Amino acid sequence: MKIAIVQDGPVFNNKSETIAKTCDIINQAAKQKADLIVFGECWLSGYPFWLDICSDVANWDSDEVKDV
Repeated sequence: MKIAIVQDGPVFNNKSETIAKTCDIINQAAKQKADLIVFGECWLSGYPFWLDICSDVANWDSDEVKDV
């Protein structure tokens, strides 16, 4: 199995350009016969920014999470 690990970043605050960049990277890796292409967990924008601020982030309905 050939694994491609992406060491790059998204186009911050631009979903459509990030998706286009993602497709380009996938195409490049596919041309090199990658079986699996791995992107970092924060590749696509929108990752919850409050993870380091609120102690109970899994409680989506808590006032603390809503305030953040």
